[in-house]
Amino acid sequence: MGTHGRTGIKRLLVGLVADRVLLTAPCPVMVVPPHDVVPTETVSFKHIVCAIDCSDSSLAALRWAVSLAQETDAYLWLLHTIEVPPELRASVVVTETEVDELNTSARADAMNRLRSLIPPRAAGFCSIETATATGEAAHAIPRFAAEHQADLIVMGAQGHGAIDRLIFGSKTRDVVGGAACPVLNVRR
Repeated sequence: MGTHGRTGIKRLLVGLVADRVLLTAPCPVMVVPPHDVVPTETVSFKHIVCAIDCSDSSLAALRWAVSLAQETDAYLWLLHTIEVPPELRASVVVTETEVDELNTSARADAMNRLRSLIPPRAAGFCSIETATATGEAAHAIPRFAAEHQADLIVMGAQGHGAIDRLIFGSKTRDVVGGAACPVLNVRR
């Protein structure tokens, strides 16, 4: 489905059909941004980013991403974002060196987890690499996808209640809103 690309108050007041569909659809939903180029030939994804946080929905998204990458002989990036809590960055007790050490450790743990998720048979059909990005997932995922010229982002959609979405927002919705390419959202 396509989006109108509304932002701010207009998005909050009017709401998006895409938001409602993402929250209620019993099947995966691909959201195409309003500025995406209409293909003149068969759609084929060659650079796919799959966001992994090791939740059940992101593991389901991984299965879809691997399948799509195998079907199109695509290059697949498994991406884990490391969100550094603001209080950790702002604390006078924790030094910048300690934050860097914690980030390095988190990055190494994430890379090991991501590598363990790669199905052994997948390497024969597509190229898969693992990566981490630091920062808020809603910004880090679209930024990584743009830097790696991804033509598809695949991610799991968590089912949160209306109050949670109103107060905290939705990472899925924010990634969809910030991505320059289509986003395939997979529910568990």
